[in-house]
Amino acid sequence: MNPGSEFSGPTGVFAVNGMLELAPYQVKIEAPEYEHQVIPRIVASRSGDEVPEIKLTRIDPKNYQPVSGRVASADGKPMPGVLIRLLATRTPRVKWGVFPMNWRMIKSGQIEQNPACLQFLSTTTDSQGMFRFPQVKRETELDLFYWGGNVASGMLLDIAHKHGNLREIAIPGVPVAKLEIGFDRKTFPDATMISITSEMFGDRTTFLRETDRTFTFDGLSAATYQVTLQGKNVRGKDDSFTASVLATKKVELKAGEMLHIDFKSEDQPAK
Repeated sequence: MNPGSEFSGPTGVFAVNGMLELAPYQVKIEAPEYEHQVIPRIVASRSGDEVPEIKLTRIDPKNYQPVSGRVASADGKPMPGVLIRLLATRTPRVKWGVFPMNWRMIKSGQIEQNPACLQFLSTTTDSQGMFRFPQVKRETELDLFYWGGNVASGMLLDIAHKHGNLREIAIPGVPVAKLEIGFDRKTFPDATMISITSEMFGDRTTFLRETDRTFTFDGLSAATYQVTLQGKNVRGKDDSFTASVLATKKVELKAGEMLHIDFKSEDQPAK
């Protein structure tokens, strides 16, 4: 999603020139001391058409609450420098894994542009592993996401209902894992890409050089991954191109593990 452009004015009236006439646009309105609002669809009007009026609601402190917690290792040591994201959405929201609820949207910040998103807050744990969001909307779906700082990506979904005390949320600082993938260039001379896919954590892809024989994915979370070695693009019947699959493996990666696998001729798909 394109975050678009920002406009402001003392009278509350704004106009954006040069838009495609009668084309639909999404508009996000923010103002100090007022609830932000996302209008999913506003059609660019002709000159002289009636101007739509958008009414904002003043922020009421009673509708907000603090959310805080700590990230610690299994032996209780604080984990500083961990990136924390708190997502507040309208209820009910879509299930995790259904667009836009996926890691790509969370880590890129694009989830904030979705109309269902009421708040998308960011912070980093301090030297004691602590984090705090002082003003979080009540009566919303609340989800916490975390990664970085030598901690594997993870999430706590629906914390408003699953955690009794939102001021003492404990996040387990699970160590990151690594996956090293090797392959024989004589067996796979056309290898151009390696991708790994997890139902929970999405996919990662890297392009290979002709001299590459191994590649390591680091910063991984414990999960089951489908590992695919891909070759050159193949033209389909509709003239679209897709990468050919040279070999696949399914691996179970444990927390903190450094796992090495090799693609062999028996890993090639049956013809």
